[in-house]
Amino acid sequence: MSEYYPFEVMRAVKMATKKGYYSDGDDIGEWRKSFVGRFLTKWPNAGKTLDVFSTVLGHEPTWEDITDSNLRDLREALAQGRCPSSVKTLCAQVKAVINANNYEVRKDKDPLAVCDISRSLKVKRSPSEAVYLTQAELERFNKVKALNGIEQYVKRVFMVEALTGARHIDAERITLDHVNKRSKTVTYRAVKTGNQVVVPLHKWLTQYLTRNDVEGYVKRMATFNDTLRSLCCRAGINENVTLTRRGEEQQGPKWEFVSSHTGRRTFATLLFLHGSSVTTIAQLMGHSNPQITWRNYICAEREIDENTLRFFN
Repeated sequence: MSEYYPFEVMRAVKMATKKGYYSDGDDIGEWRKSFVGRFLTKWPNAGKTLDVFSTVLGHEPTWEDITDSNLRDLREALAQGRCPSSVKTLCAQVKAVINANNYEVRKDKDPLAVCDISRSLKVKRSPSEAVYLTQAELERFNKVKALNGIEQYVKRVFMVEALTGARHIDAERITLDHVNKRSKTVTYRAVKTGNQVVVPLHKWLTQYLTRNDVEGYVKRMATFNDTLRSLCCRAGINENVTLTRRGEEQQGPKWEFVSSHTGRRTFATLLFLHGSSVTTIAQLMGHSNPQITWRNYICAEREIDENTLRFFN
């Protein structure tokens, strides 16, 4: 009687059947009360997390398996071959299901043993570094020639990100219609937050707001980033850099570490190096909390100015 169940449940059943967590003829009503049923109903595309948990346990996870020791083992298993931010996201998904089904988790268990069970899924942040383009590198990227429609699209979107601080999804949408010629500003509403953002018009920006490529030319972010790195390589952005990523030190030419997000980091970092306050940069990027800007987007440190040094002398 599948037609009586919500779409979300039937989508979860379909995914569970594909992954082997549901068999035709099982009672959907009972299945949806299980840990697997609740998990896949909330996170239908997170079947791999269940696979990892099943491997850890040796069987399909149930509510009885939600214990401190099992969740610690799950967290450690998820950490194999994944960066801390990805592990944190996966653990947060499990934690959300646990918190939403408090009774099932704690039923028939010692209250002291489960007083704060979700702490077992806490993931410590590890240092991770990112790159930005210097002013000279951005100038070289601005001059590099796009050889085809895909490169033209990628260059346009990246330059809009770097010159406005817009997220990728917003940079794709910004056009000349968003420019106020009188005030020389660009105004757009951020898709993610719904906030209205106003940014001064950069002298290079107008040429990138005339869409002479195919909108949405690159659908996969991996393709976008590969194309972007190729452009950066041709632009001579090949300074050798050493970064800490996923808790490990990595070394190579800078273009190898560039991604779409590098555009926003370039915007924030260059403004910071030009003397802008973090609060101002946060406002221009549409951030409600300057700490987000400082922690995630500013990739360099300013030199100590003469006025500060004068105090010590």
